[in-house]
Amino acid sequence: MRGDAGRVLGRRRGSGLDVPRERVRRVLEVARERRQLQRPEGVTQHHRFERHGSRGFGEGNFKALFESIEREQALRGDLWSDNAGVSPLAPVRQAAALRETAHRPWPLPGDAWVLAQTLDDVLLAHWPVSERALRPLVPRSLELERHGGSCWLSVVAFHVSALRLRGTLPLPLLSSFDEVNVRTYVRRRGKPGIWLFSLDVSSVAAAEAARLAFKLPFHRARIRLDRAGDWLTVSCARGEGKVFTARGVARGRAFRPRPGTLEHFLVERYCLYTAGAGLHRAEIHHAPWELRRAGGRVELATLVPESVRLAGEPILHAAARTDALLWPLEQVDRA
Repeated sequence: MRGDAGRVLGRRRGSGLDVPRERVRRVLEVARERRQLQRPEGVTQHHRFERHGSRGFGEGNFKALFESIEREQALRGDLWSDNAGVSPLAPVRQAAALRETAHRPWPLPGDAWVLAQTLDDVLLAHWPVSERALRPLVPRSLELERHGGSCWLSVVAFHVSALRLRGTLPLPLLSSFDEVNVRTYVRRRGKPGIWLFSLDVSSVAAAEAARLAFKLPFHRARIRLDRAGDWLTVSCARGEGKVFTARGVARGRAFRPRPGTLEHFLVERYCLYTAGAGLHRAEIHHAPWELRRAGGRVELATLVPESVRLAGEPILHAAARTDALLWPLEQVDRA
């Protein structure tokens, strides 16, 4: 591992692995020193990780390497922040997502990303909805996308950790919070993306900063995510009777959605659109989502726009972790 970690740390700043090298090197040195103190003399210890079907450290395997280190240190109680519960290796793992790009529908942007975040304990609820209900809520310059003859609306709940600007480390108390967003699926000139109706977050600072930087409809809300094994309970409430409560349990093995499937349509999105003095787009990058099908129930979903009627039980999915990188907004249509 030492040689491969050294190659990761030695990459140029422009590669996206922008965590200070000395800090990460010291993290790995401390981990090695503590392991040596904790094991009997003469016993050699190695990290165990899944190589995703490759002998080398290719696409997907850097992410697996850092996740294996984090899991081991979490079990030992080492190397985790006392303030935010964020691993010092999270920024390296986030930036390593740039090594896996073959799944993208278009190339990575030429300029640098500006924001990184990790999504944990994700619960997704999806409903088919009518285009007539959505059309007045979405700019005419965006085409509403369909799958299986219907437009779709999703409520996505998750825990954000290791939120940071490029070139910085996550700030204690500011980089970790819960979020519930409501979205639909759109396209402009061949680029599919998401349109966000609302984003409820448990952090006032995160809401204000994101509203200014990305012109998105962020709201401060009371949110609680409780995880017990494969079960996740979500409770989100803000003023004006806006509430989302649900309980889901992940079932079966994790899978990467295949192109053409509903799951691929719902999660494999690499940009978002927003309005504010014209139409804007922000590019997104992440590795392919690893979903699990889920059972459970949505008790209340008044977070969705009032004109949209949700009929029947939603399709539920769960995901454990996704690292995402965001690029600056660019204007694509004038007001």
